[in-house]
Amino acid sequence: MNPLEEIWRQDIQTIENHIKEHRCVQEFHYFRLIPSTQEFARQHWRHLRDRTLILAGHQTHGKGRFSRTWFSPPLTGFYGTFFYVAKHNDEQKFWFFATSLALLSTIKMFVAEAYIRFPNDIYAQEKKLAGILTEALIYGSHVRAILVGTGVNLRRHPILELKNLSYRTLEDLGWDNPSIREFTLTFIHHVNEFLIRDKRRMTSRLLQEWINQVNPGKDTIVRFFIDGREETGVLVDITHDGEARIRAHGVDYTRPIWEVSLV
Repeated sequence: MNPLEEIWRQDIQTIENHIKEHRCVQEFHYFRLIPSTQEFARQHWRHLRDRTLILAGHQTHGKGRFSRTWFSPPLTGFYGTFFYVAKHNDEQKFWFFATSLALLSTIKMFVAEAYIRFPNDIYAQEKKLAGILTEALIYGSHVRAILVGTGVNLRRHPILELKNLSYRTLEDLGWDNPSIREFTLTFIHHVNEFLIRDKRRMTSRLLQEWINQVNPGKDTIVRFFIDGREETGVLVDITHDGEARIRAHGVDYTRPIWEVSLV
């Protein structure tokens, strides 16, 4: 076992012990290697408790939005999914905004500059640092669960550099020797702060906070889907309900923000 693997193993043990003692999440699963934490949550949702965290040291098929992949080399990032039992059908909106803001707050604990790049990424120095994938599990007419997948680049990795991907890591930005333990526990803390503050899971205040952190904003070219086909349009506004209003071919459409992507 190399030194990094040993440090990582000890950090995961510390995370497990902290969770058992403080109950900051109800259930914790760690996998050294897994295809995707998001897919694990999707496949096993009936057996997971509300407020479960699934964390991986390495994903072979990490999921991104619009069927993209999130490249997840071993022991270099936070690759996790938060699982929530849905209390009502509109809850995906709350967790999208809350997790985005909690992630940004966490990152700013370790580096000076970062911002939300519409709609679901965290950027620093004009390059991607982290991303969020929010999904609802719907059976019949009811939302049963919310999955919030999060990927954060903590450390540099030679494969990422060889692929010449447009990314940044927290190590690049000045966090010397990033710790999965410190990042994970800080992130859980910030997520729980939003849950405690907004017990009714109201989104109006979260929406305004999120808008204040987003760059770019209005008049951005975006893509979205209408009846299964992809379209492009201009982001006109964010509605008070937290949806994107898009103008395409002279017609205005509204779509949940997490279903919209930059071109």
